[in-house]
Amino acid sequence: MAKPPVSPLGPDDHLPDPPLVIASETPPPFEVPDGGCPEGSSRATTAEGTGCAYRDADGGVVPNGPWQARINEHRLERGQWFNGKRQGPWTWYDEQERPVQVTFYGHDGQRDGPEREYDPQGKVVAERWYSRGSLHGVEIRRQDDRERRTRWYMGRKLSEETVEIDAGAAPPP
Repeated sequence: MAKPPVSPLGPDDHLPDPPLVIASETPPPFEVPDGGCPEGSSRATTAEGTGCAYRDADGGVVPNGPWQARINEHRLERGQWFNGKRQGPWTWYDEQERPVQVTFYGHDGQRDGPEREYDPQGKVVAERWYSRGSLHGVEIRRQDDRERRTRWYMGRKLSEETVEIDAGAAPPP
């Protein structure tokens, strides 16, 4: 069996800010492109999803490459696995295949970087940052004319405040 590839991310690397998702766009149909599986992996369909995978020494299936899974009859997720760990951007879609959440994962399979939630119109309703699996930085949750801001340091809540926002003003980038 061929060895899986080495991760392009090191333990101290962090993913860049993600491109903004236009939540009103439906995702393209999922296909693993020809030659799109990493060396040592091949196309696979399991009860958990469809994408690229290889078999480990015990015969278990290890996702490795592009992947798509149905969470239930209404929700869909898409992203990239690397040796059985999520890596890079993962997007969850609703029943109309509109993005509802985008989360970034680091080399170790933990959340690392921004996570954004969207309403059905594609507006960002929540945004938070993770560092190596822990909330870190400012988490913002918008609802109606209020914005709740929570400050985190490596998973510890430091402070929280709710502020009124101008309904006509654009949300911060």
